[in-house]
Amino acid sequence: NYGFFPFEEIISHWIESVDRQLPILQLKYVLYLLSAIVDYLGKEEIVVENGEVEHTHCRRSLLTGSRASSVRSIDGSCFSHETYTPVEISRHDCEEGLDRSQSFCDIRSNLLSKFASTSDIIKALLLISDISEKDIIFQYSVVRGIMLRKESIGKWLTSMLQSSHKKVANHAVDYLQLLSDVLKEETQISQQKEETDKKVKELYDELRCLHDLIPSMLALDEKILEKVAMTPIISSVLDRIITTRFAACLIFFDLLVVVMLIFTFYKSISGFLVGADPGEIIRWIYAVNC
Repeated sequence: NYGFFPFEEIISHWIESVDRQLPILQLKYVLYLLSAIVDYLGKEEIVVENGEVEHTHCRRSLLTGSRASSVRSIDGSCFSHETYTPVEISRHDCEEGLDRSQSFCDIRSNLLSKFASTSDIIKALLLISDISEKDIIFQYSVVRGIMLRKESIGKWLTSMLQSSHKKVANHAVDYLQLLSDVLKEETQISQQKEETDKKVKELYDELRCLHDLIPSMLALDEKILEKVAMTPIISSVLDRIITTRFAACLIFFDLLVVVMLIFTFYKSISGFLVGADPGEIIRWIYAVNC
């Protein structure tokens, strides 16, 4: 409500202070609580035949229940760990004051969108120096939730790809690979296919329209460039760029010019070989040069 989300001031302060490498324990605790809220709001009420109310998740929670799982870390490696069980929240305390015109999933969606709109939140998380802590943070459901929001995409991504520091550029490439994995997982487990497809399309469109995304990748080393080009999300974005009307028109006219060039070159050479009128040969050569 009121355009804010829980703990916004704490997170904004941490982002502004990230260069000073402040302890991230407070941030982890805040993200843990936000994940608990997001997981709880991921439940939908279903009224069964006897009038009782049951709850089911509108999507699978990454943090619900304690179970061992194998996940991909931010640097691309896989590891097993025990996922974290969020604190139990009283239904009466959570539901008191909620807007009844909205479902839990609608409130969850709004919360994630507002959180994802926080300036440079993903960039700040990627620049965490402690790799193990960063891997844990990127498994939180609230972090994975904002990764899937179009609001999380911004100029920070191209600035990291263009960075003169190779390590920073690698963080951006690893993020694109992780985002591809999260998108794949989301499409596989989501029970709301139409909503998920819409969200994925919006994310792809936001990336496609991101200024200097492709030019920023050209500055990468050959091996890193090959790695980022092979990520599913960048491959999909390139496919979308090529299939746009403007790109299709450019390809068509380029092809037309090449065909005309080949034809005029052939006419000028064949005319010269068969001893045709020099004026006619010059006209074809002129056409080739044009």
